[in-house]
Amino acid sequence: MSDPVTPNPWGQWRSATPARLALGRAGAGMPTDETLRFGWAHAMARDAIHAALDVDALEAALRHDGWRTVRARSRAEDRATYLRRP
Repeated sequence: MSDPVTPNPWGQWRSATPARLALGRAGAGMPTDETLRFGWAHAMARDAIHAALDVDALEAALRHDGWRTVRARSRAEDRATYLRRP
């Protein structure tokens, strides 16, 4: 008697990366739970991009962990321009 369960060939890859691999499908689209997870991740990324960065705190934390830091500045006139044309 053969094993009725087919192993997922993507399982090893999915465990090795946070990339969205072999998500499955529902008809022509992604499953609802994956669509919702993607929307949540996208919203979190947008919030992170638009949040102010506390450079002093980041630099202090990196130095505390033994990292050297170098500060660089964009030549963009303001944050909105930087986000459109870094």
